Amino acid sequence: MTTDHDPVIAAWFAESAHRLQTDPFTERVMQRIRFARYWQWLPLAVAGLAVIAAAWWLAVPIEFASLVARVLTTSLVDVGEGGVAWLLAPINSVAALLALAIKLARSYHGRIRAAAYAR
Repeated sequence: MTTDHDPVIAAWFAESAHRLQTDPFTERVMQRIRFARYWQWLPLAVAGLAVIAAAWWLAVPIEFASLVARVLTTSLVDVGEGGVAWLLAPINSVAALLALAIKLARSYHGRIRAAAYAR
C-alpha cells in the first residue's frame, strides 16, 4: 500500500469540497430527519431506564435468594471428597433436612386428621 497521492485526483477532491447552498425546503427536510432520528432513540432510552429500575428493584430479593440458597446448600456433616461425598450429597444439606421435616409433618398431619374423622 502506498501513501503517495495523485495530484490530479487531489485537485478534483479540492474542487468538490465547497459547501452547497441550501434552500429552505432542503433545510426543512433535513430538520425533520434530524428530529425523527432523535425520536428513534427515545424508546431505547425509556427501555434502558426501565431495565435499570427493575434491576434496582429486584436487587434486594435476588440478594435474599442468594443468601437462602447459600444457607440451604450448607452441608450438615463434612464427608470430605470422593465417592462418599457424591453419594451423600443429596441428603447432606440443610435443604434435605428441611424437606424431610416437611414430608414427615405432612404425613403425620394426614394421619392425625384421618384419626380425628374416625371418631
